[in-house]
Formats: sequence, C-alpha cells, structure tokens
Amino acid sequence: MSLLEVPNELLLLIAEVLDPKDLSAFLRVNRRFASLLTSPLYSLTLRDNYAVSAFKCAARNRCDHIIKFMISKGANLEAKGLDGRTALTWATMIGNEAAAKILLENGASTRDALHSAARFGWAGMVKLLVDGGADVDGRIANLATPLHMAAMYGWVDVIRVLLDHGADVLARKEMPDSTEQGTAVHLAAWYGHRDVVKVLLDAGSPDTSGVIGNHRRPVV
Repeated sequence: MSLLEVPNELLLLIAEVLDPKDLSAFLRVNRRFASLLTSPLYSLTLRDNYAVSAFKCAARNRCDHIIKFMISKGANLEAKGLDGRTALTWATMIGNEAAAKILLENGASTRDALHSAARFGWAGMVKLLVDGGADVDGRIANLATPLHMAAMYGWVDVIRVLLDHGADVLARKEMPDSTEQGTAVHLAAWYGHRDVVKVLLDAGSPDTSGVIGNHRRPVV
C-alpha cells in the first residue's frame, strides 16, 4: 500500500506522534493531507510546550496577530517551556510591550515577569507590568525583588520607575559571595553602578557607614 492509499483514520493516528515541524512537512504531501491534517497541526501547536515556543517566536518577530490568534484558539498562557518560562516572561525578556499588553489583557500571570523586565532593562515594560498588577516588591527563588535586579544590572530608568511605584528600598537579599543580607543600594555599589547608588540614596535608601562582609560601602 502506498502512502497515498493510507486511510484517513491511520493518517490521523500518525499525526498524533509527530512534532509540529514534522507534521507541517507531512501535510504538504498533497491537498488531501493538507485538508485533513491542518486542524491537528493547529491543535498540536497549542499544546503547552509547543505553545510557548510559538509565543516566543511570535513575540520575537513582532507577530502580535499570531499571539491573538493562538489566544483565540485556547492556548494556555501559563504553559511553561523546558526553561520554565511562560509566554509573558519571554515577551518581557525580548521587550515586546505590544505582545505583553495582549497577554496581560487576556489574564496572563505577572509572576516572574517583572523581574525579567527589570533584569533586561525595559523601563516601559516595567511600568506596563506594574500598572497591570505586578507586585513591585515580589520575590523570586533567591529572594530578589525587581529593584534588586535593576540595581545589580545598573538600569537607572528601571530603578526610577520602580521607585515611582513605591518599591521598597530597604528590602534585603543575600549578597554575592556572602550569607549576609544587603539592600539594592549595597548591590549597586558591589557591582559598581555609581549612578544607581546615587538615585537610591536620593530616594531615601540609608547610606550605611560600614560594609557588609567584603562588599563595598554604598557611597558616591
């Protein structure tokens, strides 16, 4: 029996064990296959792991209409890829505010997304997330707040947005190479971001007179 003679029921069973790339190639054999297998391809692409990859590609290439289409077809916005990131986390890493807005408007959780935006220096994204309900003082596994992330990476504009939205300058996390706790200003000093230190001090972060362990005193 040739492939062209295989009954539809068997073709659909074959489709269930293929990944999206292979299924996409398979349905291009002829019009019959395309008609039969296009719907299963869409369904497969919307499965959690594949959906995150599709969201990621759409966000990176500014294909916001694809994001809307996937949402309209029921894609899980809280699905995580193998790296543990969701569609919104990828949008914040890339800095695609339009994609992030679409995801937020459709109920995407802001968990970890604000830290991602702060880490990569997207001030506009940070404002969008905070305005959308993200916890300005939320903590991730290492107890860092978004303010800590921005201080470590030296993003002054992000620091200002977070401070404008009430970020706690006294929040502490474990310092690098130490078990002692430090604030955002200590982290900024440790990483050598003098401009960030100044902004934090001007915002009321205390200028401690000593150092924490082997870490630099936060003075400018």
